[in-house]
This record gives sequence, structure tokens and C-alpha cells, in this order.
Amino acid sequence: MDAARQRRRGRPPGYSIRRVYPSGAVRWTGLYQERPGGRYLSAGTFDTMREADLAWMEKAVVAGRLLPSDPRRELTPFADFVDRYFEQVVFNSGNTKQTYHYVARAHLIPAFGDRALRDVDREAVAA
Repeated sequence: MDAARQRRRGRPPGYSIRRVYPSGAVRWTGLYQERPGGRYLSAGTFDTMREADLAWMEKAVVAGRLLPSDPRRELTPFADFVDRYFEQVVFNSGNTKQTYHYVARAHLIPAFGDRALRDVDREAVAA
């Protein structure tokens, strides 16, 4: 069973796939699930996996797959959101997940952990 099919079995909110074209060019396509149990839609094709991951995550947020759609839930502390994020998102490598989780725990949670999710915006990050 190929890697893409294995990821679909767990039905994550999204993932990125590598595409190699006949010219030898490598591009990445981000796919996100429109609703739990629903079909996957393309979030676009990009030069890097990081761009594709960011695109599908943004689309999943809009579709309500990563963030709660109920505005009252935006009061969720940032630290709780980070925990939920790492439970839902599928990473291509265990090392990637460990690294991102370390960065979140070492840098993001100390800075934003007690803040409500809706209060963590560009201005808060820049400060």
C-alpha cells in the first residue's frame, strides 16, 4: 500500500504529496479534507512541501477541520490548541513531529500558552 493511501486510512485533516513530472521537476500538492469523513480537495501545488503543508492547513482551518468553528471555543488556551494540533496533524516523519513539538514547547507555549487562541495574532507574535 502506498504512503498516500496509508495516510488516507487514518483520515487526517490533510497531507501533502510529492509529484514528479516527466521533465524531472518536483512539486508538492496539499490536500485537505472538506469535512470529517469527506473527500480530499486540493489546496494547490507548490515548489516546497512546507508551502503545500501551510496551504492545506489554511484550507482545513477554513473548513473547520483544525480549529473549532464555534467562536466561544476561540477562548481555548493556545497551549491546549497546540496539544490538539499535534494529535490531529500527520507528519511525514517522526523526527519532524518531535522537532516541531520541541519548538512549540520551548518557544511558543512559554510566550503564548495562557493566551486565548483568538488573541495570538501577528501583532502578538511581533511583540
